[in-house]
Amino acid sequence: MRYLLTHSLLSSWLYCLRDNPYADVETEMQEARTKLLGMREKFLRLISKDAEDFMPLSMAYRIPKGSPGRDGELERCLRLAAETPMEIFELSCEALEIFDFLAKKGSRLAVSDAACGAEFLKAALKGAALNVKANTNLMQDRAYAAVLEQKLEDGMAKYGAVADAVFDYIY
Repeated sequence: MRYLLTHSLLSSWLYCLRDNPYADVETEMQEARTKLLGMREKFLRLISKDAEDFMPLSMAYRIPKGSPGRDGELERCLRLAAETPMEIFELSCEALEIFDFLAKKGSRLAVSDAACGAEFLKAALKGAALNVKANTNLMQDRAYAAVLEQKLEDGMAKYGAVADAVFDYIY
């Protein structure tokens, strides 16, 4: 997985920086590189954090039904378990904006890398949305759940279309 993230998040800009016809966007490519390097590290941290944040929820479900405080603890843990996938979702949206830029302004030699990266990010969007939704479906605080679900719906509509456009740009 580390290889896929590294490859998809970094290979596009490498080609872009080497091709002389793209000198007019070199500064923007360098900025994209810096952002993507930071995002790669953040994605890797969030993957580990997601597993850690699920553990309290799995423990909360062991509390016998009817026990005082069980419902409150479950709600707290459901929120915690939804937090990191939501961060992954939001980070994927940010990264898709960069891949859209790479596909449009980068080297024609690397456009397939940008499209592959966009497809990986679209899968990350969907996976994160599924994880968030699994938690919001069980939340008692429906107003809080609705806010998260609306963010997911809006993000899927906008950034799913961005990923599709990047893919369609080459295919």
